[in-house]
Amino acid sequence: MTFEQAKADIKRRHLREFVPLEERKGNFFVCPICHSGAGPKKTAALKIDPVTYHVTCFSGGCFGDKGEDTPGALMKIWNCGLREVLKRAGYDIDQDHSGREARTVTTTSTTATLCSTIWLILSTM
Repeated sequence: MTFEQAKADIKRRHLREFVPLEERKGNFFVCPICHSGAGPKKTAALKIDPVTYHVTCFSGGCFGDKGEDTPGALMKIWNCGLREVLKRAGYDIDQDHSGREARTVTTTSTTATLCSTIWLILSTM
């Protein structure tokens, strides 16, 4: 499976497939970050849309002002990047050497341009 296929697939899956969530009422759960809903009033603020699986915490804004999709929420819960999320979620990603090489060339090219610019500035001083 390619990186893009895995990314598209995980977006169609519910957060509780990856993180144990305690359901309160309707589509509300105890937030795994701020623990809203775990107190004596049990008023959970984590809402997961039943169609899009978009995750929003109305208590602490744990997933930003607009919320997150499943991989974005997992990145915040697990405190890691998207590649690590896909790995932890059990996706076996094919190595895309051409994409990695292209990024490396771009980074090297940008670094070389920056170095020549700095050299020009310093040599004119």
